[in-house]
Amino acid sequence: AFSISYVDGSSARGDYITDVFEIGDTAVSNMTMGLALKTDIPYGLVGVGYARNEASSSTGSLYPNLPVQMQRQGLISTVAYSLWLNDLDASTGNILFGGIDTEKYHGDLTRINVYKDPRTQDFTSFLVALTSLQAFSDSGSDGLSSKEFPISVVLDSGTTLSFLPDDLATQIWKEVGAVFEQELGAAILPCSRESGGGYFSFEFAGPGGPVINVTMD
Repeated sequence: AFSISYVDGSSARGDYITDVFEIGDTAVSNMTMGLALKTDIPYGLVGVGYARNEASSSTGSLYPNLPVQMQRQGLISTVAYSLWLNDLDASTGNILFGGIDTEKYHGDLTRINVYKDPRTQDFTSFLVALTSLQAFSDSGSDGLSSKEFPISVVLDSGTTLSFLPDDLATQIWKEVGAVFEQELGAAILPCSRESGGGYFSFEFAGPGGPVINVTMD
């Protein structure tokens, strides 16, 4: 009954099993997992979002995912976690269950609203409002516009691409000198831009909301 597919076209199918799940030096008992018998994904996946977004069985029954099960078994006091991906070229990062590592970020943490899925009227993903986007370079700054602001976006650690409206994506490509390559289905830009001083500022939740700067490297 286990079946799941992702935006990039990858998928997995198989059976549900229950077993002891070991992570680090911690053992989580009675853990429900999908055993992939047919898949094109070369690694294991662990869901750490909302339990309702886990691959549910054909009967639609829900089961506690890893953070929920860890909290229920007293291994952590809260289902909160913090994820540090490290530099793009690094071989390791870390994930801290049940807390936040204050050494791993700059500025102040800010609470913003997470919205329900408009189709299911339930919390299934970290759906938030992207309210502005600015581009900064040596020559100055540009505010990028979109008729779709505020834009509903999902903060997703498992997605390798950013999905934005066409009008906004086109402006981003122009800012960095990127060209859309039809055969690749993606925009490409010179590697020399990596060493440029430019960056983008993503603002969430309106004026006064958190702003995250993403540098060109």
